[in-house]
Amino acid sequence: DMSKVKLSLPVADIHQISELSIMRGTEIEEHTQYCDEITYAISGTAIVYSGDDVCKLSAGQIHFIKKGVSHKIVAENDENFRYVCIGYTPRKNFAQLEHIFAELDKYDHVECSDNGNIRILTEMLINEPYVKSTDSDIMITAYMIQIITETARALRGIGITKPVFFLLQRLK
Repeated sequence: DMSKVKLSLPVADIHQISELSIMRGTEIEEHTQYCDEITYAISGTAIVYSGDDVCKLSAGQIHFIKKGVSHKIVAENDENFRYVCIGYTPRKNFAQLEHIFAELDKYDHVECSDNGNIRILTEMLINEPYVKSTDSDIMITAYMIQIITETARALRGIGITKPVFFLLQRLK
């Protein structure tokens, strides 16, 4: 049962942190969201149905959907769709993120492009359970705070600009 809480943190109850793949031309059947969910597209393209809306989600894009909204994901026919899925129930009284939870609450669902940080944060979040450290809960909490904050920033259009990225590339 995916709706069970797997990890209870100060920022949210975590239901799912997974890296998944949908084979080309197949789908995650329509379902009603039992929690809020942030999806980060790693590779491939999918058609995402959220409520009455449809969007195309490609590598480097983020999709946020709120609890209670119907939802379906269909991988395009040309390649598999790989993505990170973070299902959580926010603790709306978590002081540091109260304003961001209120901001995200305005949307049933929304998609935008990664602002340059979410891919890295989702990779670190996915890897943390394998560390098996006594302080993993602290790190997962920190990553969740950052991912939720960076999602809100990306929705506002705040992030790394290309000139900075190219400068960083040249410094390597």
